[in-house]
Amino acid sequence: PVHIEYFEKNGNLGFSQNAGMRIHGGKTRQGAQKSLKFYARDIYDKKYFDYKLMPHRPHDRYKRFVLQTTFGSWENAIVSDVLSHEVAREMGIDYLDYRPVAVFINGEYWGIQIIRDKIDERYVAYSNNLNEDSVEIRGFYNVPFLYLTVFVDENDMSEAENYEYVKTKLDIENFIDYHILQMYLRNFDWPANNLSLIHI
Repeated sequence: PVHIEYFEKNGNLGFSQNAGMRIHGGKTRQGAQKSLKFYARDIYDKKYFDYKLMPHRPHDRYKRFVLQTTFGSWENAIVSDVLSHEVAREMGIDYLDYRPVAVFINGEYWGIQIIRDKIDERYVAYSNNLNEDSVEIRGFYNVPFLYLTVFVDENDMSEAENYEYVKTKLDIENFIDYHILQMYLRNFDWPANNLSLIHI
């Protein structure tokens, strides 16, 4: 349990409430500056963070959000992750919006971190104008997707009938653009890691 306050650049208080918090991510645990995940629940205070956290999204109600460290990008530039999402946004690929913030913990300056959305069914639903009940995030071993990969392996994709079938199961253009982006960005933490399949 924690108390969190968010101030705008002009010093105005955005929101102030009790919440739940835990360390977020894997690699971040190795650094002094951790990524943190915040939860709004009525057992702490309010059921939501009622605030427009993301500048490019109209959404103004969150159950949870991540305060992300730039730990994974120190070897290059601390903006590399948010820059990659800016490129994705321009390509029409799902992206995570961001808001850089100066963080203080118990009044002590903790550094610059980035507010990010928590990728879950709520995020997919509101960022794609979908009903939350129609979205399911599955792990990599997604049975329908595995069946589709078997179909692709065992059938000639140069035959129109086979390719058209795959298009009924997968957004091909988005899938291609997504892979182009990951390769262009030299994402070494993918595809063996940080991958989930979304079923709509």
